[in-house]
Amino acid sequence: MNIGLLWQRIFKSIKHFLWVALQRGEVVGTVQLVRATKANALHRAEIEKLMVHPKVRQQGVAYQLLTLAEDQAKHLNLKLLVLDTRTGDFAERLYEKFNYIKAGIIPQFALSHTGTIDSTTLFYKLLV
Repeated sequence: MNIGLLWQRIFKSIKHFLWVALQRGEVVGTVQLVRATKANALHRAEIEKLMVHPKVRQQGVAYQLLTLAEDQAKHLNLKLLVLDTRTGDFAERLYEKFNYIKAGIIPQFALSHTGTIDSTTLFYKLLV
């Protein structure tokens, strides 16, 4: 087997991708792309844990990370991305700028670090 084809097959079998943004050797952001594994869901993935340190927000880090994840999804020929975020969070604006569509809100979905139970807003984006 051609080594290039072998690597392509291995790459396409990867289900979980992680990107980390560094600034002066320090982690300042992260995002994950997690491919669905169910037989009827192989065309989609979820954007997870897009996080940017408060000291570097509004500097394009989230934009770059989300762009990397979306580009990878397109490279894998995925057709649908989904994600969720805490309802009312400033991240909702970022996702809307990236043309994600709000699908709905689930109340009492996520337990916060302070112990409150928050609603989550679901978003999706078609990659066609």
